[in-house]
Amino acid sequence: MCILNSSSYGSHTWYSRPAQNSEDDSTAINNIHLEAVTISEIGSPARKLSWTAWAYGHPNKGILDMLQSTVTATRLPIHIQAGTGAKQFVSYKVSKAIYATGWDGNIDLEADALGHWKKIENSVVPALVNINTALLSELMTLSVIGPVKAQAIIDFRTSHDNFATADDLDNVPGIGPATITLLKPYITS
Repeated sequence: MCILNSSSYGSHTWYSRPAQNSEDDSTAINNIHLEAVTISEIGSPARKLSWTAWAYGHPNKGILDMLQSTVTATRLPIHIQAGTGAKQFVSYKVSKAIYATGWDGNIDLEADALGHWKKIENSVVPALVNINTALLSELMTLSVIGPVKAQAIIDFRTSHDNFATADDLDNVPGIGPATITLLKPYITS
């Protein structure tokens, strides 16, 4: 099984295809034949910020059209917004096994010995991070919090009272409304 990574403006798509020993890598890459599943790392559609894939029109409708015509496995149909240009989107129905973190959340796949992929349902729900008790390493599990912001949260709560709500993070240097909006689904106080 060969896994290929294609990146455009921060979105990553992983394609799977059988390894073909008769081809060198450059020929194999030029002759990609998608099989059962495609996984894409696409941020939340709610993240309409100038630095996100949304600003560049991703997920791109043209790419989705190509994947829908090539991927063989199906999924329960979902309706998403597909980009036709920068910040321009149309309603789009995905019915092939095209999964993306932005519309599916966590994605777990497994393959058998022959390389046949299937999506498995994940019943594990990640625990919310308590901003009043979390260690540095726990705060850093949040996608928009690195070591500097995590330490700033700890320093602030050490020198002040606990956070009453997530909105109180606005008092922490380096954390503003956009970051708080992204964090709210994943934190508790």
